[in-house]
Amino acid sequence: MEIRYNEPLAKHTTFKIGGAARVMVIVRNLDELLNALEWAHREGWPTYVIGGGSNLLVHDEGFPGMVIKMATSEYRFDNNYLIAHAGIPLATLLMDCMEHGLGGIEFLAGIPGTLGGAIYMNAGLKKITMKDVIEEVEILNNKGEIQTLRLDELEFGYRQSRFHNTREIILGAKLRLNPENPETIRVRVNDLIQKRKHRIPLEYPSGGSIFRNPANDYAGRLIEQCGLKGLQIGKAMISRKHANFIVNLGGAAFKDVWQLIEIARDKVKEQFDIELELEIEIL
Repeated sequence: MEIRYNEPLAKHTTFKIGGAARVMVIVRNLDELLNALEWAHREGWPTYVIGGGSNLLVHDEGFPGMVIKMATSEYRFDNNYLIAHAGIPLATLLMDCMEHGLGGIEFLAGIPGTLGGAIYMNAGLKKITMKDVIEEVEILNNKGEIQTLRLDELEFGYRQSRFHNTREIILGAKLRLNPENPETIRVRVNDLIQKRKHRIPLEYPSGGSIFRNPANDYAGRLIEQCGLKGLQIGKAMISRKHANFIVNLGGAAFKDVWQLIEIARDKVKEQFDIELELEIEIL
């Protein structure tokens, strides 16, 4: 395993914000993960597991314990199933599925991060998410045992899974795919990527959507109606393209982003009497 002391977490998140972890361990297999957890337990350090670092906002003070970065990247195809480790980038899986003529996960096109993160957040679109393609998930439970969970045990909801409450570690998953013409898949993927480029601010670092959408509405619409698009504090700004994104214009600090989050939440509550819930994780 690769060990880095006082590692700046800004280097490992899509927001490019955050102080240093006391120690970061990059693990590439189960044995390395178990060794890292044993070391942290021996030292009495808190642990936090990341993949691609999307949907994460890190305090400027960093993290006083061990951040474990999942770089487990093996995967294989078994007929119409994909069996993959949690640390594999979504873009890699998508491209290889396309080349093999296996469709079903095109909805992940353009979403940054890893398979583990996509499962954790139940990533996807309005009509299709990870819960629609997951067959089973392999985890390391809180007793240190490897366990396989069926779909009905994963407690998937809107940008939600059981892992928000249990903090079990996702090791990998089995995904159900559909045989299709690779060119048909490619067209759908390119179409989704173009739609994301048009709708989402990809020109600056961000953490993804800041708030969950409330029932029957959109957080971005509510924030925009409050006149907050383009509001800037320090080097952080509520995106002019999509108001549910805060972008890092270069050198933004945690406090800059947090002030914008509080302003957006307060204004929406004041104007619409709706409490916006965070989608982004805070470390």
